[in-house]
Amino acid sequence: MLVWWKVRDFCMLTGIAMLSFAYLWSRCNQVLHESVIIFPPHGIQLETHRGFPGLCLSITRRFIRLKVLQDVVIHEGLKGWDVRYYLAAIKHAESGTFALEIAYQNLLPQLAVLQHVYRGIHDRLLRPPSCLANVAT
Repeated sequence: MLVWWKVRDFCMLTGIAMLSFAYLWSRCNQVLHESVIIFPPHGIQLETHRGFPGLCLSITRRFIRLKVLQDVVIHEGLKGWDVRYYLAAIKHAESGTFALEIAYQNLLPQLAVLQHVYRGIHDRLLRPPSCLANVAT
């Protein structure tokens, strides 16, 4: 009988510890913010900051060189009956094909925000300098 109580207490404590760990992991692994950083002569960097609100614990960075960056586009996708817009960078892959890198893949901001970022990338990075000179005159 005493062994049964010890086994039951151990299982209960193990279960509580596992649930507590899962809760802490989910709270500390949430996305705090995502960003697109433009480096005009080099390319763009997509960042995802994760952690507890007010405390960043990890940052994931994906850099896309200007040499392999083909274009940045706004796509729309369907999830059920909901239309979601997302910003995608089209790049040359290692095998000679094309690949998509999705910006803001966790937060999915509104279309107006994506349009603002899209215009900024095209104005500062993808538009040739000769086009900018023609627009200014």
